[in-house]
Amino acid sequence: MQMKKIFDKIPIAKKFRVLYIAITIAVLLASGVYVVLLLNAQSVLTSFFNGPFATVKAQLTVSDLLNTNYTLTISMAVDPSIAASNKSKIDEADKTLAEQLDMIAANSDAEEASALKSLYGRVQADASQIYTLSSTGKTDEAQLFCTKFTEDHDAFYSALSKVSQSSITAADTTQRAYSSKSRIALLAFAALALIAMIITAFIMRTMSVGILKPLGQIVNACDTMSRGEPIEPLDIKTQDEFHKLAQSFNQMNDDISFIISDVCNMLQSGAGKDFSVVSADESRYVGVYTVILDSLHSIFNGISDDMKRTNGIADQ
Repeated sequence: MQMKKIFDKIPIAKKFRVLYIAITIAVLLASGVYVVLLLNAQSVLTSFFNGPFATVKAQLTVSDLLNTNYTLTISMAVDPSIAASNKSKIDEADKTLAEQLDMIAANSDAEEASALKSLYGRVQADASQIYTLSSTGKTDEAQLFCTKFTEDHDAFYSALSKVSQSSITAADTTQRAYSSKSRIALLAFAALALIAMIITAFIMRTMSVGILKPLGQIVNACDTMSRGEPIEPLDIKTQDEFHKLAQSFNQMNDDISFIISDVCNMLQSGAGKDFSVVSADESRYVGVYTVILDSLHSIFNGISDDMKRTNGIADQ
Protein backbone atom coordinates (compact mmCIF):
# COMPACT_ATOMS: atom_id res chain seq x y z
CA MET A 1 0.00 0.00 0.00
CA GLN A 2 2.81 2.39 0.88
CA MET A 3 4.55 1.53 -2.39
CA LYS A 4 1.34 2.28 -4.31
CA LYS A 5 1.04 5.68 -2.65
CA ILE A 6 4.60 6.50 -3.63
CA PHE A 7 4.01 5.38 -7.23
CA ASP A 8 0.81 7.39 -7.44
CA LYS A 9 2.84 10.56 -6.88
CA ILE A 10 5.33 9.79 -9.66
CA PRO A 11 4.59 11.03 -13.22
CA ILE A 12 4.04 8.28 -15.79
CA ALA A 13 7.24 9.01 -17.72
CA LYS A 14 9.26 8.77 -14.50
CA LYS A 15 7.49 5.52 -13.60
CA PHE A 16 8.88 3.91 -16.75
CA ARG A 17 12.32 5.33 -15.99
CA VAL A 18 12.09 3.87 -12.48
CA LEU A 19 11.15 0.50 -13.98
CA TYR A 20 14.07 0.68 -16.43
CA ILE A 21 16.51 1.64 -13.67
CA ALA A 22 15.20 -1.12 -11.37
CA ILE A 23 15.60 -3.76 -14.09
CA THR A 24 19.08 -2.47 -14.98
CA ILE A 25 20.22 -2.50 -11.35
CA ALA A 26 18.82 -5.99 -10.81
CA VAL A 27 20.54 -7.34 -13.92
CA LEU A 28 23.85 -5.66 -13.06
CA LEU A 29 23.66 -6.91 -9.47
CA ALA A 30 22.94 -10.48 -10.56
CA SER A 31 25.68 -10.34 -13.19
CA GLY A 32 28.16 -8.79 -10.74
CA VAL A 33 27.59 -11.44 -8.10
CA TYR A 34 27.83 -14.17 -10.73
CA VAL A 35 31.10 -12.76 -12.09
CA VAL A 36 32.59 -12.45 -8.59
CA LEU A 37 31.65 -16.02 -7.70
CA LEU A 38 32.83 -17.26 -11.07
CA LEU A 39 36.18 -15.50 -10.65
CA ASN A 40 36.47 -17.17 -7.26
CA ALA A 41 35.84 -20.52 -8.93
CA GLN A 42 38.31 -19.55 -11.65
CA SER A 43 40.98 -18.91 -9.03
CA VAL A 44 40.45 -22.48 -7.81
CA LEU A 45 40.84 -23.72 -11.38
CA THR A 46 44.02 -21.65 -11.79
CA SER A 47 45.45 -23.10 -8.60
CA PHE A 48 44.53 -26.53 -9.97
CA PHE A 49 46.57 -26.01 -13.15
CA ASN A 50 49.45 -24.40 -11.27
CA GLY A 51 49.39 -26.96 -8.46
CA PRO A 52 48.12 -30.55 -8.65
CA PHE A 53 47.79 -30.65 -12.44
CA ALA A 54 51.31 -29.26 -12.98
CA THR A 55 52.66 -31.66 -10.38
CA VAL A 56 51.07 -34.71 -12.01
CA LYS A 57 52.37 -33.56 -15.40
CA ALA A 58 55.88 -33.16 -13.94
CA GLN A 59 55.66 -36.60 -12.34
CA LEU A 60 54.79 -38.20 -15.68
CA THR A 61 57.78 -36.45 -17.29
CA VAL A 62 60.07 -37.63 -14.49
CA SER A 63 58.74 -41.18 -14.84
CA ASP A 64 59.43 -41.23 -18.59
CA LEU A 65 62.94 -39.76 -18.22
CA LEU A 66 63.67 -42.11 -15.32
CA ASN A 67 62.83 -45.18 -17.42
CA THR A 68 64.94 -43.83 -20.29
CA ASN A 69 67.91 -43.22 -17.98
CA TYR A 70 67.51 -46.67 -16.50
CA THR A 71 67.72 -48.28 -19.94
CA LEU A 72 70.76 -46.14 -20.88
CA THR A 73 72.55 -47.00 -17.63
CA ILE A 74 71.96 -50.76 -17.89
CA SER A 75 73.08 -50.83 -21.54
CA MET A 76 76.16 -48.77 -20.59
CA ALA A 77 77.16 -51.39 -18.01
CA VAL A 78 77.03 -54.14 -20.65
CA ASP A 79 78.71 -52.27 -23.52
CA PRO A 80 81.62 -49.95 -22.57
CA SER A 81 81.74 -48.57 -26.14
CA ILE A 82 78.54 -46.63 -25.62
CA ALA A 83 79.31 -45.55 -22.05
CA ALA A 84 80.39 -42.03 -22.98
CA SER A 85 77.45 -41.48 -25.33
CA ASN A 86 74.93 -42.81 -22.84
CA LYS A 87 76.43 -40.80 -19.98
CA SER A 88 76.04 -37.64 -22.06
CA LYS A 89 72.37 -38.44 -22.70
CA ILE A 90 71.83 -39.23 -19.01
CA ASP A 91 73.40 -35.91 -17.95
CA GLU A 92 71.18 -34.03 -20.40
CA ALA A 93 68.09 -35.79 -19.08
CA ASP A 94 69.16 -35.07 -15.50
CA LYS A 95 68.85 -31.33 -16.14
CA THR A 96 65.21 -31.72 -17.10
CA LEU A 97 64.67 -34.15 -14.24
CA ALA A 98 66.07 -31.64 -11.75
CA GLU A 99 63.66 -28.94 -12.99
CA GLN A 100 60.67 -31.28 -12.79
CA LEU A 101 61.67 -32.50 -9.32
CA ASP A 102 61.84 -28.88 -8.13
CA MET A 103 58.29 -28.36 -9.40
CA ILE A 104 57.13 -31.53 -7.67
CA ALA A 105 58.86 -30.48 -4.44
CA ALA A 106 57.18 -27.04 -4.56
CA ASN A 107 53.72 -28.64 -4.58
CA SER A 108 54.40 -31.64 -2.32
CA ASP A 109 54.91 -32.38 1.34
CA ALA A 110 58.34 -31.12 2.45
CA GLU A 111 59.33 -34.46 3.94
CA GLU A 112 58.25 -36.41 0.84
CA ALA A 113 60.01 -33.92 -1.44
CA SER A 114 63.24 -34.20 0.56
CA ALA A 115 63.11 -38.02 0.49
CA LEU A 116 62.45 -37.95 -3.25
CA LYS A 117 65.47 -35.77 -3.97
CA SER A 118 67.63 -37.90 -1.68
CA LEU A 119 66.62 -41.10 -3.46
CA TYR A 120 67.27 -39.59 -6.86
CA GLY A 121 70.69 -38.47 -5.67
CA ARG A 122 71.46 -42.10 -4.94
CA VAL A 123 70.22 -43.11 -8.40
CA GLN A 124 72.51 -40.51 -9.99
CA ALA A 125 75.45 -41.68 -7.88
CA ASP A 126 74.81 -45.30 -8.92
CA ALA A 127 74.67 -44.30 -12.59
CA SER A 128 77.95 -42.40 -12.26
CA GLN A 129 79.57 -45.39 -10.56
CA ILE A 130 78.40 -47.74 -13.34
CA TYR A 131 79.78 -45.32 -15.93
CA THR A 132 83.14 -45.19 -14.13
CA LEU A 133 83.38 -48.97 -13.92
CA SER A 134 82.25 -49.51 -17.52
CA SER A 135 84.50 -46.84 -18.99
CA THR A 136 87.53 -48.40 -17.24
CA GLY A 137 86.73 -51.85 -18.62
CA LYS A 138 85.34 -53.27 -15.38
CA THR A 139 82.13 -54.46 -16.99
CA ASP A 140 81.66 -57.39 -14.60
CA GLU A 141 81.73 -55.07 -11.59
CA ALA A 142 79.53 -52.63 -13.44
CA GLN A 143 76.94 -55.34 -14.12
CA LEU A 144 77.05 -56.44 -10.49
CA PHE A 145 76.53 -52.85 -9.40
CA CYS A 146 73.43 -52.73 -11.55
CA THR A 147 71.66 -54.68 -8.80
CA LYS A 148 72.09 -51.82 -6.34
CA PHE A 149 71.21 -49.34 -9.09
CA THR A 150 67.98 -51.24 -9.78
CA GLU A 151 67.07 -51.31 -6.08
CA ASP A 152 67.64 -47.55 -5.71
CA HIS A 153 65.76 -46.94 -8.98
CA ASP A 154 62.78 -48.98 -7.74
CA ALA A 155 62.87 -47.21 -4.36
CA PHE A 156 62.80 -43.80 -6.11
CA TYR A 157 60.02 -44.93 -8.45
CA SER A 158 57.99 -46.17 -5.46
CA ALA A 159 58.43 -42.83 -3.67
CA LEU A 160 57.47 -40.98 -6.88
CA SER A 161 54.33 -43.10 -7.19
CA LYS A 162 53.36 -42.25 -3.62
CA VAL A 163 53.76 -38.54 -4.29
CA SER A 164 51.82 -38.99 -7.54
CA GLN A 165 48.92 -40.56 -5.68
CA SER A 166 48.86 -37.60 -3.29
CA SER A 167 48.87 -35.20 -6.23
CA ILE A 168 46.05 -37.05 -7.97
CA THR A 169 44.01 -36.91 -4.76
CA ALA A 170 44.72 -33.17 -4.46
CA ALA A 171 43.76 -32.68 -8.11
CA ASP A 172 40.49 -34.49 -7.56
CA THR A 173 39.77 -32.40 -4.45
CA THR A 174 40.52 -29.18 -6.35
CA GLN A 175 38.31 -30.25 -9.25
CA ARG A 176 35.47 -30.96 -6.84
CA ALA A 177 35.96 -27.56 -5.22
CA TYR A 178 35.83 -25.87 -8.62
CA SER A 179 32.67 -27.74 -9.56
CA SER A 180 31.09 -26.81 -6.24
CA LYS A 181 31.98 -23.11 -6.56
CA SER A 182 30.81 -23.03 -10.18
CA ARG A 183 27.53 -24.60 -9.12
CA ILE A 184 27.14 -22.06 -6.31
CA ALA A 185 27.84 -19.21 -8.76
CA LEU A 186 25.21 -20.52 -11.16
CA LEU A 187 22.65 -21.03 -8.39
CA ALA A 188 23.34 -17.55 -6.99
CA PHE A 189 22.88 -16.03 -10.44
CA ALA A 190 19.65 -17.96 -10.94
CA ALA A 191 18.37 -16.91 -7.50
CA LEU A 192 19.21 -13.24 -8.09
CA ALA A 193 17.68 -13.39 -11.56
CA LEU A 194 14.50 -14.85 -10.02
CA ILE A 195 14.43 -12.12 -7.38
CA ALA A 196 14.96 -9.51 -10.10
CA MET A 197 12.05 -10.98 -12.06
CA ILE A 198 9.82 -10.92 -8.98
CA ILE A 199 10.73 -7.31 -8.20
CA THR A 200 10.20 -6.33 -11.83
CA ALA A 201 6.82 -8.10 -11.91
CA PHE A 202 5.79 -6.35 -8.69
CA ILE A 203 6.81 -2.93 -10.03
CA MET A 204 5.07 -3.59 -13.36
CA ARG A 205 1.89 -4.73 -11.59
CA THR A 206 1.92 -1.65 -9.38
CA MET A 207 2.46 0.54 -12.43
CA SER A 208 -0.24 -1.20 -14.47
CA VAL A 209 -2.77 -0.77 -11.67
CA GLY A 210 -1.79 2.88 -11.33
CA ILE A 211 -2.20 3.39 -15.10
CA LEU A 212 -5.03 1.09 -16.18
CA LYS A 213 -7.44 1.88 -13.33
CA PRO A 214 -7.62 5.66 -13.86
CA LEU A 215 -7.47 5.16 -17.63
CA GLY A 216 -10.48 2.86 -17.39
CA GLN A 217 -12.38 5.45 -15.35
CA ILE A 218 -11.72 8.13 -17.95
CA VAL A 219 -12.72 5.84 -20.85
CA ASN A 220 -15.97 4.87 -19.08
CA ALA A 221 -16.74 8.54 -18.38
CA CYS A 222 -16.19 9.41 -22.05
CA ASP A 223 -18.48 6.58 -23.14
CA THR A 224 -21.18 7.76 -20.73
CA MET A 225 -20.84 11.34 -21.96
CA SER A 226 -21.03 10.22 -25.61
CA ARG A 227 -24.45 8.66 -24.83
CA GLY A 228 -25.67 11.95 -23.40
CA GLU A 229 -26.00 10.53 -19.92
CA PRO A 230 -24.98 12.49 -16.82
CA ILE A 231 -21.71 11.44 -15.23
CA GLU A 232 -20.29 11.70 -11.76
CA PRO A 233 -17.08 13.70 -11.33
CA LEU A 234 -13.98 11.57 -11.72
CA ASP A 235 -12.23 10.83 -8.43
CA ILE A 236 -8.61 10.00 -9.35
CA LYS A 237 -6.33 10.56 -6.39
CA THR A 238 -3.02 9.96 -8.06
CA GLN A 239 -0.58 12.84 -8.43
CA ASP A 240 0.44 12.06 -11.99
CA GLU A 241 -0.86 13.06 -15.44
CA PHE A 242 -4.08 11.10 -14.92
CA HIS A 243 -4.94 13.32 -11.96
CA LYS A 244 -4.48 16.42 -14.11
CA LEU A 245 -6.47 14.81 -16.93
CA ALA A 246 -9.31 13.97 -14.51
CA GLN A 247 -9.35 17.55 -13.22
CA SER A 248 -9.55 18.90 -16.77
CA PHE A 249 -12.27 16.37 -17.64
CA ASN A 250 -14.30 17.27 -14.55
CA GLN A 251 -13.96 20.97 -15.38
CA MET A 252 -15.05 20.35 -18.97
CA ASN A 253 -18.02 18.27 -17.82
CA ASP A 254 -19.01 20.91 -15.28
CA ASP A 255 -18.76 23.67 -17.90
CA ILE A 256 -20.82 21.72 -20.44
CA SER A 257 -23.47 20.88 -17.82
CA PHE A 258 -23.66 24.54 -16.76
CA ILE A 259 -23.90 25.80 -20.36
CA ILE A 260 -26.68 23.30 -21.20
CA SER A 261 -28.62 24.30 -18.08
CA ASP A 262 -27.96 27.99 -18.65
CA VAL A 263 -29.05 27.85 -22.31
CA CYS A 264 -32.21 25.96 -21.33
CA ASN A 265 -33.05 28.64 -18.76
CA MET A 266 -32.54 31.45 -21.28
CA LEU A 267 -34.61 29.64 -23.91
CA GLN A 268 -37.43 29.11 -21.42
CA SER A 269 -37.33 32.81 -20.57
CA GLY A 270 -37.41 33.60 -24.28
CA ALA A 271 -40.42 31.31 -24.68
CA GLY A 272 -42.10 33.47 -22.04
CA LYS A 273 -41.34 36.50 -24.19
CA ASP A 274 -38.71 37.72 -21.76
CA PHE A 275 -35.80 38.51 -24.09
CA SER A 276 -33.92 40.57 -21.57
CA VAL A 277 -32.69 37.49 -19.78
CA VAL A 278 -28.91 37.10 -19.43
CA SER A 279 -26.59 34.22 -18.58
CA ALA A 280 -26.18 33.29 -14.94
CA ASP A 281 -22.38 33.42 -15.44
CA GLU A 282 -21.06 34.67 -18.76
CA SER A 283 -17.47 34.01 -17.62
CA ARG A 284 -18.11 30.26 -18.05
CA TYR A 285 -18.53 30.78 -21.80
CA VAL A 286 -14.91 30.60 -22.91
CA GLY A 287 -13.31 29.63 -26.19
CA VAL A 288 -15.74 28.12 -28.68
CA TYR A 289 -18.54 28.35 -26.09
CA THR A 290 -18.71 32.14 -26.58
CA VAL A 291 -20.33 31.46 -29.98
CA ILE A 292 -23.33 29.91 -28.22
CA LEU A 293 -23.85 32.93 -25.95
CA ASP A 294 -23.34 35.41 -28.80
CA SER A 295 -25.82 33.53 -30.99
CA LEU A 296 -28.47 33.53 -28.26
CA HIS A 297 -28.00 37.23 -27.65
CA SER A 298 -28.28 37.88 -31.39
CA ILE A 299 -31.45 35.77 -31.65
CA PHE A 300 -33.07 37.37 -28.58
CA ASN A 301 -32.17 40.87 -29.70
CA GLY A 302 -33.54 40.21 -33.19
CA ILE A 303 -36.82 38.79 -31.87
CA SER A 304 -37.10 41.65 -29.38
CA ASP A 305 -36.62 44.25 -32.13
CA ASP A 306 -39.11 42.49 -34.37
CA MET A 307 -41.70 42.41 -31.60
CA LYS A 308 -41.19 46.12 -30.87
CA ARG A 309 -41.75 46.98 -34.52
CA THR A 310 -44.81 44.74 -34.62
CA ASN A 311 -46.23 46.36 -31.50
CA GLY A 312 -45.56 49.83 -32.97
CA ILE A 313 -47.42 49.02 -36.14
CA ALA A 314 -50.31 47.58 -34.13
CA ASP A 315 -50.56 50.74 -32.05
CA GLN A 316 -50.79 52.91 -35.18
